Amino acid sequence: MMNRVSKALGILSLVGTLCVLLAGTRPALAQGVVFNCDQADLEQAVAAGGDITFECDGTILITNTIVIEANTTLDATDRSITIASPGATNGVRLFTILGGEDENNPVTLTLINVKLADGSSTRSHRWFRFFNEVPVLLLVAAVLLVVVKPF
Repeated sequence: MMNRVSKALGILSLVGTLCVLLAGTRPALAQGVVFNCDQADLEQAVAAGGDITFECDGTILITNTIVIEANTTLDATDRSITIASPGATNGVRLFTILGGEDENNPVTLTLINVKLADGSSTRSHRWFRFFNEVPVLLLVAAVLLVVVKPF
């Protein structure tokens, strides 16, 4: 009986060791916390990337663009966070994502329960409206081609 138990424990430890060795390593992401809802705390937390949580509620006014150079998640679960520029008429771009030249490993910014307001864009609202309508126009054209059958 004791022989079977020690064999089973030996096999389990071997399997566990193999799982650890074969699992590989994942790069560690930094963990950041924004305690004060201001640009300085947000920039400090974003500098290293990783998962960033908020320990405050409110609006963070951005006076210059925050640059994202590593995978970053801003998680405001159970919080009320708005990231905004000072005004819509002279607003600034809120975020710029750099890096990601490797298409297999792009740099990402994920926002969870974070509102963005009054930022600027390089495109007008008309461009986004047109870009939003293009799939509908293509669908209508495809349906018309199916119904008319010109070919």
